[in-house]
Amino acid sequence: MALSPKAEDLQPTRSPFLVVEVWYMITDILCDAENEEQDEGRTRAKCSSPLRDLISLNYIQNSNFNDDPHAAEVEERKNAWRGLMAASFRAILSSYSAPRYPGAQIPLSLTIHELNIVPISVFSTREFHDFLSHLTGFNMSLMHGAGWMLNTFKVFYGFPDCLGPWFFNHLTSAEEFSFDPQESAPLGDAGQRHAFDISLRKANMPRLRKLSLGNIYLCLELKDFLLRHLDTLESISLHECYSCKDLDGVEGMSWSELFCALADKSPTRLTCFSLHWDDDQEDLPDLDDDMGDPILVAQVRRKLEIESDAMAFPFGYCDVSEKYGNATHDWDANRAAFVQGDDYRSYQDFMAIVESNATGNH
Repeated sequence: MALSPKAEDLQPTRSPFLVVEVWYMITDILCDAENEEQDEGRTRAKCSSPLRDLISLNYIQNSNFNDDPHAAEVEERKNAWRGLMAASFRAILSSYSAPRYPGAQIPLSLTIHELNIVPISVFSTREFHDFLSHLTGFNMSLMHGAGWMLNTFKVFYGFPDCLGPWFFNHLTSAEEFSFDPQESAPLGDAGQRHAFDISLRKANMPRLRKLSLGNIYLCLELKDFLLRHLDTLESISLHECYSCKDLDGVEGMSWSELFCALADKSPTRLTCFSLHWDDDQEDLPDLDDDMGDPILVAQVRRKLEIESDAMAFPFGYCDVSEKYGNATHDWDANRAAFVQGDDYRSYQDFMAIVESNATGNH
C-alpha cells in the first residue's frame, strides 16, 4: 500500500510532507524507525518495502467470506495480522482528520497493492468513504494467487461485490482510476465459469480522465462503465482483457460490440486508447495447431496472403477452465474473429475518432 504525493498533470500545490507523516505513522508500528531525524525521503524508502510486504502477506481463509464489519472487528482483535491491517488504515485516516490537523489536505492519490481477501472494518466506515471521496487518483490491485486461481477459493465468493461499497462507489473526485484484479482472479461476468462482477455498476466518477483496467472480461458491466464516463475520459488502457464464452459455449461480448458502442457515442475528449497483452499476438492464429479447425486455419492462411496487414488488430478471445478457473487462449475464436474482420474494422473506426481528437481535427 502506498500513498503518492501527487499525480501527473494534477494540482501540485498540496504539501508533499503530509504523505511522509502518513508513512511515519505506519512505519513506527511496523519498523520502529531508529532515527526520525534522518532524511525523510530515506526513511520512507527504508520502510516502504517492509510495509508492502506485511500488507501483502498471503493470508487466505478456508472459511466463507463474511463482509460484516462487526465480525471484522472481532477478528481484528483476535488476529494480529488483520489487526495490523486495520491499524494501518486507521493511521492514514487519523493523520488527516480535522482534530489532528485542522485545515489539512488529504493526499492526492492512494495506491493499494495486492489487497488481500479479508474484510477490514475500516473499509465500511463513513470516515473512510469521505476520505476516498476527496482523492483525485486511486489505484488498486488484488493479491496474486501464487500459482492458484483465487476465483476457485470459497473465501473469494462475495469478496468482489464488496469492492464497490468499500472503495469504488465513493471515488467522486477521482480523475485517475486504475484497477487490476490480476491473472489469478479476473473479474467480469460474461456468463462464463467462475464469473464475478467487477463491482463498478454503481461507481460514478464524474471527473474521470484517465482509466487503466487489467484482467477484466468483456461484459455488459464493463461496457456500461466505459459509456458512463466517455464524456470525460481522455485516456483508456486495457491490459490482459479478454472476451470469453458463457457456460453453454456461446461466444460472449465481442470486441467489435465494445468498439461499436464506444464509437457510437462519438467521444470528443478521448485522445488515447491502448490495448496490451503479454503474449506475442502474432502467435495467436497458431497456424501449426494440429487441434485447430482445419477450415479456419486454411481461411486464415488465405486471408494473410491477400491482406498482409490484417494482423494489425491483436485478438483477445479466451476460454475459462471449469475445473481450474484459469483462462486460456481460444485459438479457433481468435482465428474466426480474424477471418470475419468485424473486430478489426470496428477498431479502425473507433481509433479514427480517437486519433482525430488527438490531432484536433474533429
